[in-house]
Amino acid sequence: MTNIKIRGIEVQRGQNVVYADSYIEHFKKQGKNIERLLEGYGREQYYIADREKENTLSLGYEATKVLLAKEGLKGEDIDIIVFCSQSPEYLIPSQAVILHGLIEGSRKAQVMDINVNCAGMLTGFDTVVQIMQAKPYLKKALIVGAECLTFTTTDKDEYTYPIFGDAGCAVILERTKEQESGFIDSTYRTDGKTWGLVTYPQKGFSQCVTEKVEELYMKWTPFDADFVAGYMKDALIELLDRNAYTLEDIKLICSSQYALGLVENCSKALDVPRDKFIYIGNEYGYTGTSSPFIALYEAIKEKRIQRGDLINMWTVGTHWTIVSILMKY
Repeated sequence: MTNIKIRGIEVQRGQNVVYADSYIEHFKKQGKNIERLLEGYGREQYYIADREKENTLSLGYEATKVLLAKEGLKGEDIDIIVFCSQSPEYLIPSQAVILHGLIEGSRKAQVMDINVNCAGMLTGFDTVVQIMQAKPYLKKALIVGAECLTFTTTDKDEYTYPIFGDAGCAVILERTKEQESGFIDSTYRTDGKTWGLVTYPQKGFSQCVTEKVEELYMKWTPFDADFVAGYMKDALIELLDRNAYTLEDIKLICSSQYALGLVENCSKALDVPRDKFIYIGNEYGYTGTSSPFIALYEAIKEKRIQRGDLINMWTVGTHWTIVSILMKY
């Protein structure tokens, strides 16, 4: 019996380091106090892309390049390439096609872009696992999640401008006969009724080719995210019950890094210690689709998990869909 495991993971951060104090001072000049807002989000510093030199595609490519070299692989070794982003540098051609060209991928490779907003990379992971399980001749897959959401915000909006960070994350999945590592199961919860609260572009792409430059910025209506913890708990308990595991079996939860408060609420909802979760949003800012995988990357670096450990990865995409995955690292 074969399984699908994470072979390697790498991260490329935006090259500029920005601290929360600079955002606080920025908005003070506009007569706005955002100290409590940033405290609630758990923000201390951010990695921000240099707009002249970096973008979503370049961050994803640099992470991929380092990962391939680290794993002793070439582009032609990859059977599937999936690029996940809600802030792609290009819509045409797909980011995956461009990345395929940059790494000199195989002519037989399957490529696709996936956008499920902040849930994109986990959904891409789940999708690729299912494809590989259905096609036993597929051996290796590359999943890239990258965002430059800082490019989509206006410096007049305190709900978006001081929230995001820019980063790319690359993951290689590999078919394996090892039973102590690999994907176990996944589940979703979705409700699209409130889709209009967060939109980009604000009025849709059909309205972008105008002189109304402000329409190119992200619209963000403040909303209550307290509901997430309940659905996260429901989804995780379903996965555990379906696969004969308990909460005690989970070594670590790599969740959405949207806000520290979100992590703390989920810890309380599950009635598990806070250290069962990893939070890196204080260092990176919120990196969107890649955030649970960057949390995993940091957990591996910090040796908080070992091969064979049971982990839960979950996130939520606006507005809204939740994906939760159970796997052994």
